[in-house]
Amino acid sequence: MFSYARLTGADVLLGVAMASTGEVACFGEDRYEAFYKATLSTGFKPPKKNILLSVGSYKAKCEMLSSVTLLKQLGFNLFGSIGTADYYNEHGIKVG
Repeated sequence: MFSYARLTGADVLLGVAMASTGEVACFGEDRYEAFYKATLSTGFKPPKKNILLSVGSYKAKCEMLSSVTLLKQLGFNLFGSIGTADYYNEHGIKVG
């Protein structure tokens, strides 16, 4: 037989309150837009001029190539850690 005594002090009402988890849910046309909206909702201020890049693995650098190209085309000044800057400079994107 189940004993309700084990539930003493438990909140018996389910709800959607997440007061201390820090989670944010947002919708967008795709996952990137949803992520961007979620990031903005936390108070993050996107860069206006300069961006520091430090991308770990070679594979990750390859995956970021089109995004880094777009950032440069949008007029951002790009700076990077030694390996990251070397990779993107070798691919024709000026990273200081």
